[in-house]
Amino acid sequence: MIELSNELTKRRARAFSAGEGALAWYRQRCAATMGDVDMSTGEGVKCYDPSTGMETWTIPESSDHLINTFIERARRAQPKWMKTEPAERAKILWACADALEAEQSELAEILALETGKSLTHECKGEVTLPASIFRYFSGLVHEIKGRSIQAGPKLMGYTTYHPWGVVAGVVPWNVPLMFMAYKIAAPLAAGNTVLIKAPEQATASLAYAFRLIAHLLPDGAVEIVSGSGSGAGNKLISNPGIDKVSFTGSVETGRAIYRQAAKDFRSVTLELGGKNPMIILEDCDLDKAVNGVIGSMRFTRAGQSCTASSRIYVPRKLMDKYREALGLALNDLKIGHALDPDTHSGPVVSKAQQTRIQDYLTSAASDGLDVKSYGNVLDEELFTKGYFVKPHLIFDPEHEHPVSQEEIFGPVATLTGYDSLDNAIEFANSTDFGLSASVWGRDIDACLTCADAFRAGIVQINQNAIMLPGFSYGGIGISGVGKESSLEAMRETYMFEKTNIVNFAG
Repeated sequence: MIELSNELTKRRARAFSAGEGALAWYRQRCAATMGDVDMSTGEGVKCYDPSTGMETWTIPESSDHLINTFIERARRAQPKWMKTEPAERAKILWACADALEAEQSELAEILALETGKSLTHECKGEVTLPASIFRYFSGLVHEIKGRSIQAGPKLMGYTTYHPWGVVAGVVPWNVPLMFMAYKIAAPLAAGNTVLIKAPEQATASLAYAFRLIAHLLPDGAVEIVSGSGSGAGNKLISNPGIDKVSFTGSVETGRAIYRQAAKDFRSVTLELGGKNPMIILEDCDLDKAVNGVIGSMRFTRAGQSCTASSRIYVPRKLMDKYREALGLALNDLKIGHALDPDTHSGPVVSKAQQTRIQDYLTSAASDGLDVKSYGNVLDEELFTKGYFVKPHLIFDPEHEHPVSQEEIFGPVATLTGYDSLDNAIEFANSTDFGLSASVWGRDIDACLTCADAFRAGIVQINQNAIMLPGFSYGGIGISGVGKESSLEAMRETYMFEKTNIVNFAG
């Protein structure tokens, strides 16, 4: 048994109780929908606290019957929701935003307990995002506008946008509340109804958030499906009652979803991760470059981000200087229990993910690469029990090596020297991924040269922020298909365009 401080024990017990309560509410909601029919199959999915390795709760595996019932209700609700006055739809989305602001501290603690993300540096920030996202899309309800085309004196065309119908949104565990908000608010604003597949590692967080807004939404407009991806998730996306799939997750699962959707020619949006480059220019301020790496690599999230800048390119003549400065900053990171307010970086999400990351590190070391670990462990006993991985840097790996080409999804980055800007850009584009890229420096000409040359869906200069409402988000290559988080993306992702042609001569 791991001994925690009194304060940490109390905080963990509070988070556990709140998560259990949210899951109990979710089970009751499903049971009420199903009547006397069982809402789950099998024993469900066992979940663990990544900080301690201790079991927390069991997530129900949604049955075929429950999923079918949810979809039938969503199909009945969608025509009425689509025809609801835009002002009323906007009002409901705004009310959801207000509700999501009500209990953020409780929600942050549940999120930290079940995902292992730092309460102070990750979860408290994430819980503020859903309200902003709902407010943004509330304002877009009135902005769904088409075009007019004058083809001749008596021939005119115009375009209109229409919702797909029922949308399945598959949410990842690494930023679950943010993605849940995008995959509910945008489809609803466009006139769809939604079924959300909750990640098993963050189902309690989503259930807690959904409980805050469920009473504000029309019956059948939004529901949550729980369970494993191979079980409940596959049942949801393969159901013929789903008109559109929006998935955020791994390349392997994205490929499977794409193949499944192709059988019925269903519309799919996929955000599948990245192996993102970060070029540091010679004139970049040292402190800014180091802080940029810490933030861009998402080290406070243990590197578990699809936009993490895991390939860092530094002028070769400055490599020793950057290596020393970055190492000092990484050693200042406090690694501990996610619910400890002093923790900068918690564990990775699961034992399987911990093993996967360590396999990459072992392989790199056995291949003779220069691998260094960093970080300040707060509790050595806890570190051995939880799913912890220290921040690591790998110096000057070959570009063909797996650590340079494959998404590790952990606190591991490569630091590679370059001799010229063309050299750096060539390195940056030497991957099949194409989600994000960034460049850091004062020379605006060099920055814009990099931005223009990057093969990526998102490019940032002197920053690497998370998804921001209003900016289209999505990649190219094996990073995915389609965009989210903006007006244009909402129209392209959650609606289809209809061309109407009028002949006035008749």
